[in-house]
Amino acid sequence: MKRMKIMKLILPALLLMLAPGKLLAYTDGQIVKFDGNTYKVVSATGYTLSFLGCDDSKKGVLDIPQTVNDGHDVTFTVTEVGGGRFLLQM
Repeated sequence: MKRMKIMKLILPALLLMLAPGKLLAYTDGQIVKFDGNTYKVVSATGYTLSFLGCDDSKKGVLDIPQTVNDGHDVTFTVTEVGGGRFLLQM
């Protein structure tokens, strides 16, 4: 009986550990940072970002990437610059 209670507690934890990386949830409007750049999630379901700026480590010409990978198998497309003040033409 005690063993069954322990299994009920351990099994969900094991399943979560085996879950794929796509379980990371992003939300619309969330501010995220990748590779020294700061973005706002425009659409979490459409995987689109707005470029907001970069940290002080960036010098010279600023190259805004077309796509950004979060390191957990999620790739975003950068569709805006400056929080929507400028739209990228693809």
